[in-house]
This record gives sequence, C-alpha cells and structure tokens, in this order.
Amino acid sequence: MIDGTLIPPVEGVFLAKIVVPGPIPSHKLTVFKNMLIEYSSLSKDPRTKVAAMILRPDLSIVSQGYNGFPAGFPDDPKYWDVRETKNALVIHAEENALSYSPTPHLNGHILICTHYPCPRCASKIIKSGISHVYYFNEKRVDHNCELTDEVFSRARVSTYFIG
Repeated sequence: MIDGTLIPPVEGVFLAKIVVPGPIPSHKLTVFKNMLIEYSSLSKDPRTKVAAMILRPDLSIVSQGYNGFPAGFPDDPKYWDVRETKNALVIHAEENALSYSPTPHLNGHILICTHYPCPRCASKIIKSGISHVYYFNEKRVDHNCELTDEVFSRARVSTYFIG
C-alpha cells in the first residue's frame, strides 16, 4: 500500500493501489541534477565524474553512489592513469547506488544518473526492478549504448534524456 488507498477489484479481495511514477516535474529534476553534479565531484577519477541516485516512486531518495575504486583500495594515480586497469577496478556509480540501497527489491523505482548506463550496469538496473532511468549527459560513443538501449527496451525500462 503506497498511498493508503485500497482498490477492491473483486468483491471481498483488496489489492494495494500501485503508483507508477510518471515524468518527474522539471523543478525537481533540476534539484536532483544539481545534487548529482555535486555528488559526482567526490569521485577521484581524473577524467569522468559519475554519480547516480535511486528514488522511490514518491521521489524520496533511497541511495546514491559515485564511480570509484572499492573501499580500502588506494586511490593511486598509477591505477587511474592506465585505462585498462581503471576500467577493470572501478565500481560504477549505478553499481554503488544499487549496493547502498537498503533493499535489493526496487520495483517501480527511478534511477537518475549523470551519464547513460553501460550494458553491465543496465543488466543490474533491470535485475533490481528499476523501471525508469533519467540521465543528463549525452550518450558516449565508446560505451556500447546501443546494447544498453536494446536491453532496456526489451525489459521495458523507460529512459529519459534530461539534458
């Protein structure tokens, strides 16, 4: 029961009313976008600062994350400067936001991210039950966004570019 309303679909049987999130009002998107820009600055990645936030359908914050090495791993430039090493070790913002969520069950929730998710994160987003993904940086050519598009489309995850 999300808003306390019970709907009797069949006499004697009550189901909780399901609230499906629609478009987020633009003034709230601006607030979330600004929060993510600030939060992404915590990333030690010298090239790409990424942050993600998970919201409940009522737009309250569940969790957030930014890209970085695992806790306890040294933020030594020698690891950040070699692309193959960095890509093998870094935990993406979306992965961190999902892992910091108090529950793995996020059906109907929303993810807002500074960047369009990669296919690896897309599969984890789908598995969690998130149904809407907002992002505000252009899709990157080098991140196989076409595969992410296909995966989200097949799983019926809606995506919104908010520029």
